[in-house]
Amino acid sequence: MSLTTLTFRDKRGYEVLERLCDDTWQPLLSLKALRHLIIDMYDIGELNDDWLAEGALAWPHIRTLDISAYGQLFTLKGLVPLLIHCPHIRKLKVHPSVLPFDLSLLPSDGSAANHNIKGTLSLHKAKSTDVNPPAVFACIKAMFPNVTDIERADENFHSDYAEYWEQYPEDRQNFDEKWDELLELFEGG
Repeated sequence: MSLTTLTFRDKRGYEVLERLCDDTWQPLLSLKALRHLIIDMYDIGELNDDWLAEGALAWPHIRTLDISAYGQLFTLKGLVPLLIHCPHIRKLKVHPSVLPFDLSLLPSDGSAANHNIKGTLSLHKAKSTDVNPPAVFACIKAMFPNVTDIERADENFHSDYAEYWEQYPEDRQNFDEKWDELLELFEGG
C-alpha cells in the first residue's frame, strides 16, 4: 500500500513550531505515489525552490500541491520543475513571489504549459523593486495559459514583509504601482 494523500493542518501558533526546520519536510520526498499534499500551517520553516524541484522529481503523479504557510520562499522560476515533471497537477497553491525568470527555462515547444490550472493564481510580493509587470505576465501566461487573474497572497501571513514595507514605504508604493500594472495586463490579456 502506498500513501497518496497527506495533509498537515496546525494553526496553534508560532511557539509550537520552533522545532520545525527545513529537514522536517525531507521525508516527504520518499513518498513516490503522493498525489495530494496539503500543508496548512502557521510556519513551515523555509521551503524554497530547491525543495520544490526535489518534490517535482519525487512526485510525478501529484495532482494537488497546496502549501498555505508562512516561510515558503518559492518563486515563479521554482515552479518550472513542477510543470516539466508533474503533468497531472490540477491544483497549485504555493504563492510564488512576483519576479520574472528567463523563459528559455521552459521547453520551447510549449509542452510544459499547464492547461489544468485555471482561474486565479495567488502570488506574494517580492521584496524587490525589480518587478517587471510585462515580464511577469509573460512568465505566468507561458506557464499557465488558462490563468485569467492574479491575487495577492495574504499579506498578514508575511510579517517580515510588513516590516520591510514599513522601513521602505517608497518601495511599497513602487510595488503597488507595478502590481496595478500587472493586474491591467491580465484584464486586457
